[in-house]
Amino acid sequence: MFRKFFQKKRNVVKVPPLEQIKSMINAIYDSKTQKKISELTQVLKVESENDGLRVILQASQDLQLKKRADIEALIEGSLKNNIKDLNVKFIWRLVSPVASKSSSLAKVKNIIGIASGKGGVGKSTVSVLFSHFLATKGLKVGLLDLDVYGPSASLMTKAGDPNALNGNLLIPPVASGIKVISPAMFSTASQAQILRGPMAGNVIKQFLTQVDWGELDYLVLDYPPGTGDIQITVSQTISVDGVILVTTPQNIATSDVVKSINMFDKLNTPILGLIENMSFFTCNSCSKKHEIFGTGGGQKLAQQYGFANFGQLPLFAEVLDLLDNGKIDHVFSTNTDLEKIFSSLYKAFKHQLSERKRMESKELGAFTLKWRN
Repeated sequence: MFRKFFQKKRNVVKVPPLEQIKSMINAIYDSKTQKKISELTQVLKVESENDGLRVILQASQDLQLKKRADIEALIEGSLKNNIKDLNVKFIWRLVSPVASKSSSLAKVKNIIGIASGKGGVGKSTVSVLFSHFLATKGLKVGLLDLDVYGPSASLMTKAGDPNALNGNLLIPPVASGIKVISPAMFSTASQAQILRGPMAGNVIKQFLTQVDWGELDYLVLDYPPGTGDIQITVSQTISVDGVILVTTPQNIATSDVVKSINMFDKLNTPILGLIENMSFFTCNSCSKKHEIFGTGGGQKLAQQYGFANFGQLPLFAEVLDLLDNGKIDHVFSTNTDLEKIFSSLYKAFKHQLSERKRMESKELGAFTLKWRN
């Protein structure tokens, strides 16, 4: 079925658009099960490599190894039947069988992560402010604090503890129009969470699969800093629509963000853009901007990796004071400059999200693979 799309001449193979290949793979029929590939597994992406194609597949963790091998053989056989020397590499992304969108996340339209490579760059503050801004625009928003060891979302929102169930699912408390779940709700304020990585991962998996989030336009994930177990658990449990990276201008912060970029690339999680936080503060006495953490680090990083630059967030002492006291409802009314910044940020974010989803279904132009001698 692929013969008319491939032609080999002088050690060069011409192939159709990647999205077209993906559609063709989905249409392959398995005579044994009498099902198409699209019914057996999910083809996430088809990518070009120097010596062939890389096919990224997603399936439940309970899909047997032999069955995965059968699917690979079926796809590879269909391709190689028409392209003698084609090399096909398979990557499997295995997710928890309980993480399907038929349960707690079934009515969530978009899952957005906010992450950083380094702690102390204001990632949680951005997560809370972004969630609150979305809620002020009449959107249905949830905020999930994934930082088991240093949770702060419930403190800044003053969300109460959850106290009700819907069947086996926990109903999250609502604060300022935001549904909030945080590890801080399940311990005392001064209690340290002394958990090994797998235990922390299990806690997060429960938040993702055993909370009744209901209908949401956005579920915002406040990632912990770094590149550890929790980030891996999230990627193996649910599909994140996109991530916003947060950094401060100085090199010591941007260098750690690069590690997060590489991690999300390996986890096949798209990065939508970058926010530079704590870019400057304006002196009350002289009205001069002071860039105490350096200049332009976030902008340079966005340009280097081709990400959208969502803008700069200055330091506002009055905003930090309001968040410290859980008075999130007063943030944008007290500081109209911050409201304008987030309005611009949201516009850029929404554009990037819609573009990413549009590109998923868009047919790419033809390209050429050159084979190694």
